[in-house]
Amino acid sequence: MTPWLVFVFGMLIDWPLSFVGAVFTSLFVLGKQQVPVKYAATLIIAAYGYMIAAWFVTGVIRPYPGAMLLIVIVAVSLSYYLLVTRNDILMVVMALLGALLIPLQMKSSPETAWELAIWLPHNLMIAWLVSYLMFSLLPAEPNEAPPSKKEAEYDANRRWLRLCVAFLPFVGFAFVTDNVSAFTLTYVSVQLTLFAASPTNGPTMIKDAMVGNIVGGAMAVAIYEISVIAPFLPLVIVVLLLAYLILANRMLNGDGLAPTALTALTVVCGVSLGPLMDDAEGKLAVRLMQIAASMGYIFIAMLAVDKWLPEKQTVS
Repeated sequence: MTPWLVFVFGMLIDWPLSFVGAVFTSLFVLGKQQVPVKYAATLIIAAYGYMIAAWFVTGVIRPYPGAMLLIVIVAVSLSYYLLVTRNDILMVVMALLGALLIPLQMKSSPETAWELAIWLPHNLMIAWLVSYLMFSLLPAEPNEAPPSKKEAEYDANRRWLRLCVAFLPFVGFAFVTDNVSAFTLTYVSVQLTLFAASPTNGPTMIKDAMVGNIVGGAMAVAIYEISVIAPFLPLVIVVLLLAYLILANRMLNGDGLAPTALTALTVVCGVSLGPLMDDAEGKLAVRLMQIAASMGYIFIAMLAVDKWLPEKQTVS
C-alpha cells in the first residue's frame, strides 16, 4: 500500500506530480528486495542530470526545430540501446523522460518544462526514500525460490533496431505535427520499454496490458464519479485505498494485468483528483483516450515489427 500512501499524502499537501511519485514508488516496492543505496543514489543523480541537461540543451536549440528533432531521435535511440545492453529499466525510463517529455514541453512552455525537469527527479527521490523506509520497517522475505529456467538470449542490436523502428516514427510525427501530447508520447515510450525488457513481449502481453489499462482507467472513472457525487475527501481516500487493495491482492495472486491497471489508476486519478486540476472531468476523458491511443499504437507497431523484423535468437 506504499504507492497509495505516497499518492494520498501528495494530494493532501499539494506537491507537484505526486502521482508520478506513486508510480515510481510502485516500481521500487514491487521488487523482491530493497533497492541498494548505491544504485539509488546513482539513479537519482543521473535523473537530475538527464532532466537538467535536457532542459538547457533544448532551451538553446528551441528556435531550431530540425536540430531539436535530431537530438531527440539520437537521445531516444541511445536510451533504448542502454535498455538492450544493460536492461536497467529505471535508468532507461528516466532517460526517456528527459529525451521526450522535456523537449516537447519546451516547445510550448519553458517554465512548465523546468518544473518537470526538477520535480520528476524530486519524485523519484521521494519514492525511493519511502520505499527504503518501508523495506526497513517490513523487511522482504528471503528469496529462496529455486533457480528458474534460463531465458533465451536475443541479439541486442536486433532488439534495439526493433525498438527504434517501432517508436521513432511516432516521435517524428509528434514533433513535426504537434498533434501528440507529451503525456501520450511519454506513455508510449515507457510502455514499449517495459515490453522490451520482458522475455514474453509478444502480442499476448500487449493485449493483457491493454486490458489492464482499461481496468485501471475504469476504476479511476468510478473513483472520480464518487468524488463528484460525494465530495468528501476522507471518503475519496478510503475508496482509493480499496482500489489499491484490490489490485495489490491481484498482484500477489500473480495476475499479470494488475501492475498495468495500478499504473493506469494512479496516473488517471492523479490527473483528475490532483491539485490545480481545472476541468478535471474533461482532462480525465482526454487522458483515458490518450492511454487507449497509446496502447493501440504499441499493439500495431509491435505486430508490424514482429512480422517484418522478428527477434533473432543468438547462438549459445
